[in-house]
Amino acid sequence: MPSQFFCSLNCPTAKILVDIEMSIWYDHQRSTPEISADVVLTTRGEDMRRISFVVAVLAILMIVSVVKTETQSESTANQGLPLKILFPKDKTYVTQETIKIIGTVSDVSIQQVNVLVTGGEPVGGGSVPIVKNAFEAAVRLQPGLSEISILSAGNEEAASKITIFRKTDQNASEVPANFKQYFLHTPIDQKVDCQSCHKLDSTPVDYRRMNVMESTCQTDECHGEIGDDKYVHGPVGSGTCIACHNPHGSVEEYSVSRSGLLLCLVCHEDKENELKQEYVHGIITSSGCIDCHDPHESANKFQLLGDTTSELCFTCHDDTKMKLQFVHGPVGDGDCNLCHNAHASPNDMLLAEAGDELCFLCHDVIKEETTRQNIHSPVEDACANCHDAHGSPNDKLLNKAASTLCFDCHSEIQDVIQAATVHHKPVADGDCMGCHTAHGSDYTKLLQAPAQQICFSCHTELGKAVAESQYRHGPVDENDCYACHRTHGSANPKILNKYFPPQFYNSYSTENYAICFECHEQDIALDKVTTTLTDFRNGSRNLHNLHINKEQKGRSCKACHEVHASNQSRHIRTEVPYGKMWSYPISFSKTETGGTCIVGCHKPKNYDRVNAVAYDE
Repeated sequence: MPSQFFCSLNCPTAKILVDIEMSIWYDHQRSTPEISADVVLTTRGEDMRRISFVVAVLAILMIVSVVKTETQSESTANQGLPLKILFPKDKTYVTQETIKIIGTVSDVSIQQVNVLVTGGEPVGGGSVPIVKNAFEAAVRLQPGLSEISILSAGNEEAASKITIFRKTDQNASEVPANFKQYFLHTPIDQKVDCQSCHKLDSTPVDYRRMNVMESTCQTDECHGEIGDDKYVHGPVGSGTCIACHNPHGSVEEYSVSRSGLLLCLVCHEDKENELKQEYVHGIITSSGCIDCHDPHESANKFQLLGDTTSELCFTCHDDTKMKLQFVHGPVGDGDCNLCHNAHASPNDMLLAEAGDELCFLCHDVIKEETTRQNIHSPVEDACANCHDAHGSPNDKLLNKAASTLCFDCHSEIQDVIQAATVHHKPVADGDCMGCHTAHGSDYTKLLQAPAQQICFSCHTELGKAVAESQYRHGPVDENDCYACHRTHGSANPKILNKYFPPQFYNSYSTENYAICFECHEQDIALDKVTTTLTDFRNGSRNLHNLHINKEQKGRSCKACHEVHASNQSRHIRTEVPYGKMWSYPISFSKTETGGTCIVGCHKPKNYDRVNAVAYDE
């Protein structure tokens, strides 16, 4: 049963020392007969976190792997030697005056060893007894280099020796370049029974077998304050500190058994593949995991060091954008991981998805806009061309104020606006989005709707008149307001593309009516007599010439015609505006060869192109 259970964990360390794992399982079962895989362990106190047995087992497996690796490396280095110094490591430096030497003896005939120190002295005498095939000796070091040798009794030749440098403030510059610092587990003077951590009931004694469940450091005398927080690291919760720490010492700070990231990857194997991706969080490659995670416990999930993800991120990253008027929702919630992977990613900036696909995970409405017929070119490139992903002083998280941002690309529109003397109100207000959509549209020029619909959303009175009219001007009927109007601004009245006089009376010139003559015959009013230029004639008398081609009081085209729509043929107005407060009615009826005009400015008149009407002079 235990072997099957361990193998189901799919952990490489499950294959290491199955006999050790089995003995640990059965020993634990004997001490706690009611326990099962679903029952939790309580290692001390009412406040101790309840840790599932699964967590404990995982910790055990990792510890076995660590201890075996450490011990096997020593065994390989000292193969064939009857005496071996295991701790501290050779060619290291320490800062303590007194250190503890620990080693093992493979020759059962050796019952005592002698300790020789060059550059120091043994504490309590140079002879040390062998207990359970191991020895322990305290050594007091002088500043600088010391050589420590272990000899079997009666033997003058050292069976094992190491060189240690004791570093002080005065000789710090003299530490040999190839010497690493050795971090000793304190206190040095505390006598510890080896059986507190090691299982020594086998023959021969195998120090790789651990009393995992009994070797906790979380006691009132030592680290009793660790393990009470809301979220506790599995090895801490199960009291297996040696999963990460070497209780004798290590060349790694805090006496951990491996350096930085490598220590965490012993258990968190899934992260090893994750960290092979193209982009890796810089802090991981530089210092490992503990800049973000507390290795023991935290009030926060995943043992994070910050109350929120963003609080943690902002210990390194600038938080200026979080303080701006408009903040991206995930940033405001402190959830940086919604967009970024904290460890590694195949995408730049550690993004969880590539490019705009990340944005579309939330902004699905915008994604739909990008499937329309006309797509804004910056959208095809990247959302970040216009938006800041974190925060902005501008609405919609725009990189700049809307109109200014648009001008970064649409400089020709900016030139038109700046040169205009007559301004379109939405443009003057900087409201490009009043008419356009920023992402995609099924209408030309990225309009939010057909041009006429957009225009009539403001020009409601005009829209009502057009809707109720029988006859519509060609551009209006074709939904082409910008055939006549320059929507961003113009030097002409009514933001027209070309000039048209605002006055009722004008001296005639073709240029005055340039906007009309973009479609209509520009010579329509030049000749008094014509049979081709216009249908508005009495016989051959050109009545357009009669009305508008005058030196001083030539009528404007708008005196008779509505420019948008009308209920009378030829777009004839229903009334003629006169001055600021008055208007005259017009009633026009069309015949096959002419028509009749009843208007307040002259008596009713007929005209006929075939049979000219004789007028009273």
